[in-house]
Amino acid sequence: MAEILISAATEGIISKVGSLVAEEIKLALGVKKELLKLGVSLTTIQDLLSDAEKRQVTDKAVNGWLKKLEAIAYETDDVLDEVSYEILRRKVKIQNKIKKKVYYFFSLSNPILFRLKMAHKIKNINLSLEVVKIEGSSFGFHVYKIDNGPQIRASPETDSFLDNSQVVGREDEISKMIEILISPSSQEAAVSVSVIPVVGMGGLGKTTFAQSVRKDKRVEGHFSAMMWVCVSDHFDVKRILKEVLESLTTNPCGLDNLDAIRQRLQQELGGKKYLLILDDVWNENLGKWNRLKDCLLGVNSSAGNFIIVTTRSDKVALVMGSLPMVRLDKLSEEHCWSIFEQRAFANGGAAATPDLVDIGKAMVKKCGGVPLAAKVLGGVMRSKKDKQEWLSIQNSQIWELPDNENEILPALRLSFDHLPSQSLKQCFAYCSNFPKDSYIGKDKLIQLWMAQGLLQPSRGSSLMMEDIGDVYFNTLLSNSLLQDVQMDKYHNIITSCKMHDLVHDLASSVSSSECLTTEASKMNDISENIRHLSLISSTDNTVIQKTTTKGGQKLRTLFSKVAVPVDVLVSFKCLRVLNLDSSGIKELPASVSNLKHLRYLDISWTNVKRLPDSITELFNLQTLRLWNCYRLEEFPKEFRKLISLRHLYINNDEKNRSWMPAEIGRLTSLQTLPFFVLGQDRGCRIEELGCLCNLRGELKIYGLEHVRGREEAKKANLFRNSNMYNLKFHWSSGREEVNYGDEDVLEALRPNPNLKGLAIENFEGANFPLWMMMMTSHMSLLVKIELEDCKRIQRIPTLGQLPSLKVLTVRGMSNVKCIGAEFYSPSNNDIISSSCTGTLFPTLRKFELDEMPSLVEWLEAVVLPWTGAVFPCLEKLYVRGCPQLITMPGHFPSLKSLRFQGFNNGHQVLAKMSNSKLNSLSTLDVEGAVSSELKELIENNVSLRYLRIYECEDLTCLPDALQSLASLEDLDIGECPALTCVPDLRELRSLNALWVYKCASINSWPEGLHCLTGLTTLGIGGFSEDLDYFPFPNAEDHVMQQLVRSLRDLELYGWPKLKSLPEPVQHLTSLKHLEIRDFDDLAALPDWLGNLSSLEILWLRNCKNLMYLPAAGEMRRLTKLRLLDISDCPLLKEKCAKRSGSEWDKIAHIPDVSIR
Repeated sequence: MAEILISAATEGIISKVGSLVAEEIKLALGVKKELLKLGVSLTTIQDLLSDAEKRQVTDKAVNGWLKKLEAIAYETDDVLDEVSYEILRRKVKIQNKIKKKVYYFFSLSNPILFRLKMAHKIKNINLSLEVVKIEGSSFGFHVYKIDNGPQIRASPETDSFLDNSQVVGREDEISKMIEILISPSSQEAAVSVSVIPVVGMGGLGKTTFAQSVRKDKRVEGHFSAMMWVCVSDHFDVKRILKEVLESLTTNPCGLDNLDAIRQRLQQELGGKKYLLILDDVWNENLGKWNRLKDCLLGVNSSAGNFIIVTTRSDKVALVMGSLPMVRLDKLSEEHCWSIFEQRAFANGGAAATPDLVDIGKAMVKKCGGVPLAAKVLGGVMRSKKDKQEWLSIQNSQIWELPDNENEILPALRLSFDHLPSQSLKQCFAYCSNFPKDSYIGKDKLIQLWMAQGLLQPSRGSSLMMEDIGDVYFNTLLSNSLLQDVQMDKYHNIITSCKMHDLVHDLASSVSSSECLTTEASKMNDISENIRHLSLISSTDNTVIQKTTTKGGQKLRTLFSKVAVPVDVLVSFKCLRVLNLDSSGIKELPASVSNLKHLRYLDISWTNVKRLPDSITELFNLQTLRLWNCYRLEEFPKEFRKLISLRHLYINNDEKNRSWMPAEIGRLTSLQTLPFFVLGQDRGCRIEELGCLCNLRGELKIYGLEHVRGREEAKKANLFRNSNMYNLKFHWSSGREEVNYGDEDVLEALRPNPNLKGLAIENFEGANFPLWMMMMTSHMSLLVKIELEDCKRIQRIPTLGQLPSLKVLTVRGMSNVKCIGAEFYSPSNNDIISSSCTGTLFPTLRKFELDEMPSLVEWLEAVVLPWTGAVFPCLEKLYVRGCPQLITMPGHFPSLKSLRFQGFNNGHQVLAKMSNSKLNSLSTLDVEGAVSSELKELIENNVSLRYLRIYECEDLTCLPDALQSLASLEDLDIGECPALTCVPDLRELRSLNALWVYKCASINSWPEGLHCLTGLTTLGIGGFSEDLDYFPFPNAEDHVMQQLVRSLRDLELYGWPKLKSLPEPVQHLTSLKHLEIRDFDDLAALPDWLGNLSSLEILWLRNCKNLMYLPAAGEMRRLTKLRLLDISDCPLLKEKCAKRSGSEWDKIAHIPDVSIR
């Protein structure tokens, strides 16, 4: 590893030397000469390193020589960084105060001392290098020119190197697994959750196997929810549940309390049939597994759920499995060859000549039937075009290493050894700082590499460091050293990736002398050779003590999930990277300015309230991450001094936008900026945006009403930003101007044709600019468009021929009356042309039409059937708040989810839809329907899994066709005042959740519930006000007997005449969640609530006269109750006041009490 580090470091140092000499500065006497000498010495030594690399393995003296050289390289880098820092400091000073063309290289406080100090340090380094050179000459190293520079070529198309997780040789096992999941035996179908272990040694493709099962269309259709969690060797129940929730919602979970996580998970997952995959499990502790299983059963105890567990351990399989394990054996040579061949001879790879095929097959034999080895080896050989290169790898001594499944696979070592540059090898090694099985953000990883100086462009190159990082990332991906990429689903951009755990072992192996992950309590044991440190905590109250060793003084990276004391933090003076996200720190000390080398700072998810003014003295800082710092109050006033800043991450919310840094246009290196706020007294000027010519990614521009006309808007010069893929233009709402200039402003803000996402909000022009009306020809890459509250617009732009458009939202355009021909294709006609050819909206997946009060017609496009189609891929259609709409298209062949809400003439629109057979429809949510339209909608869409019928005022009965919905899992009927009954539900055998509430004409219980063996969630009540009792089935009723067995969640709705709860509820002893709401005349909860021995959550809502809880003894019988939530119960709220209320003692023992 030493040679790798030195080779990469020397290239960076040589580049720095050249840059310093080229600077227009007055160097101290002799400094320039010493710098030039330093560059020559390093270049000479660099040419010896290739031979030294090979000899250090067997020659301890060479290894010792490299260690000495490594220490000098780091010292040199630090000294040159001090010089660079001083240059940056002087530049900032000159920008602020002094107007000179030539500036002097000295410290304002003591100019002579600083320049003499630097001259002395550089001279001493040169002396040390001379000694090392002399010592190195005794080894007789051969001279080889090392190409450390990045081999920059245009990045290959994403699809050409992404791992599509294609499974080879496992087809039978996959088919059997799918059959178990979708056609379980009667015994499996009756239990709440079945666990299937998948067992095999590392590298056999257990994860890929599970991915293939999960992605199967039959599996996707069978389960309502599918989640994936990488467990690894840290089996923490709270973390796993949190990641289950994040996987389910695809949003970060900010909850840190286990009960709160379980409650939220119950809301999201309750009643749904799910498949959970727990990947890479090592836990053999039965108690830990039982705790997780109990939590999952508490969240969802419906029958038919499955968990797939992947593991290397038979013992894990025995502990966790409830069904026989699936064992994955090694693949045949034929299957391994197929994997190798797909990668080695892919487009851009080697030509499959007979010689190379023979050599390749010989190498595949050495992969030992391990698919990961074959895949990685194929990635290596793809870049080798010459027969001699293939023979060299075939005959490598690495293949002779011991064959041990716990050791690094030889193919992985070869992949590392054949990476095209030393800098890239060091970038790979740096990945060991991330935990095993964790997702690594692509941008974050590149920024960390950049902070370590690993992405230096060649002299004279116009490439950005981020561009080099992108090439490095893609190279590691194409070599299978990174895998499992996650994509931005709209923009087709890689956002994160993972390392296979065996590849992570390789990264840890090659970086072991420099990188360390350890518990914070062991910090004093750190070796002084460690440069990159990750601190973890095994407890919630770990405290870092001041280090008494020299180890921390050389640190260049610190990742810490534990709060670091100020005195410890500022002692790490060589830090390039400081990552304190989620560490619990509450303050960033002013002394952080002493970390002059710092280039990357992350304090996301902390309670820091302010950034010290001194942070603006971090002139080397490139990346500042402030995600979810909700207590942060403002930016430092002189934020503009951070002249090296390239990436700023902060939440885009109103508070943060209110303190937009002044003069941000001075930060000309900025590439990432989440928002840009224009203003008169506060905020920025539009011409500052024109100075930020390197911006890329996403940008939201607010306050555009402050731009005075076309000429001023042109100064933003957005058209040149070819790397900007997502833009939002925002004007403030509620403006009172008479003459709006919005049209001229938006015309001048024309973006680059590479744009993929466009949002426009509160635009007050009567017409969109010409570039928007011609987006089909000028902005063909658009994937997502949002047009919101453009109230004066009468015509939606032509969008139907955009070839990449996937998401379209049109909201609040109150002047649009008709969506006609021009919406689909350029036309001057007001009617749809019958001769329209080509597919319209060919890739659109989601369309939202919302709050369009004047919209009367949405006309259907007519295309010649042999030339194209309309909306062929549309899966989600939401039409809401369009009270005047009377007609719309009815042909959506791929539609899965349909929502209609907020219509005056809803039956006319639904009549059109009900005549269409939407074969793929699984979710139907309607408001304002009548019986005839509902009948046809249901009859024509028998695959529905979710049905919601709401506020249908004229609906008197539900159609009998409801009984034909054999796949229906969730039925929600609410606020239908004329509905008198619910039909027999006995045929709805898949139903997990049923809601019938606030239907004031119903006076009887739904029939057939005793046949619904999977019903776990029931919300019911709000029946006829003529009833003075709740018609709940009695204890002997067969319906009640079934509910006792299956029901876990119950929500009871009252009505004015009710003075008590239905007594049969006391027999539902398996109930875990009970909500009581709208019982206006209920004064006291009955003591029999104490019988609900499994109850974990009790919610009381809107019970105006409720004053008393059950007796204290009965409340204490609820031993599992962990959450009591009381809202809008004013009398009970007063009596439950903490310590002073008469009912407080009854609930003081409950872990989580919320009263509001």
